[in-house]
Amino acid sequence: MSGVAFKQMMLTNHSKTVYDLITSFRNSLMQVNNYRNERAADIMVAKALNFDIHMELRNGVRRISRITEIIPDESQDYPYTEAELSTMNEGAPLMDMTLTNANEYFKRSTDRVSFKSRDLIVFDKETDSYKLLGLPSEEKQEEMMRKMSMESKAEIGEDLADLRAAYYHLAG
Repeated sequence: MSGVAFKQMMLTNHSKTVYDLITSFRNSLMQVNNYRNERAADIMVAKALNFDIHMELRNGVRRISRITEIIPDESQDYPYTEAELSTMNEGAPLMDMTLTNANEYFKRSTDRVSFKSRDLIVFDKETDSYKLLGLPSEEKQEEMMRKMSMESKAEIGEDLADLRAAYYHLAG
């Protein structure tokens, strides 16, 4: 349901990692909707979730332990295109290129993860504070801005500029 006509979806899950979260929902999706392709189901789940806000209970206090962006990996490019392979003469380079593509094919067919995750904010237990590790991807920022009203954009514009400046200063 999250992929169709919903402005927002919130849910809970008790997975410890982003990989476990995606796998759990993928398996449920495959069971309920009769998906046959795990990769397609993984990508569908990763597109729907976008972010994992992971909560942790420590010493009786529940807090956000990390905010992680989930990025579907839909790229299908092989190291060498069909055009590049067809223009090569036979011999060692062609064989090497073909074997490289074959190796990539078998990686994709076995255990290739179909999404990436990036921690954006984490709670540092030693300093009892949050650390900014990154900003959402440019694509995600643009998507969020497109969906905001003009009033919302105006309200967060300056804050977002300050946040970007602080992040780039830290990453410096």
